[in-house]
Amino acid sequence: MWIFIATYENMNLDGSIKSVKRKIEFDGDNFFDTDDECYLYAMRKALKMKQENEYLSCLEFIAC
Repeated sequence: MWIFIATYENMNLDGSIKSVKRKIEFDGDNFFDTDDECYLYAMRKALKMKQENEYLSCLEFIAC
């Protein structure tokens, strides 16, 4: 099981910035051959999870 935390910054119309963290978990050992493939998968998933007015500011590896 691979675990990452994606941090997003929400740019509100009033100029305030709010951080949001979302967990990404997947079983990479069954699907990927290398660590690089796991990291790239997590990055793609984090970008797809981005909501309106947010940008991805950080992808943090937690455990595998």
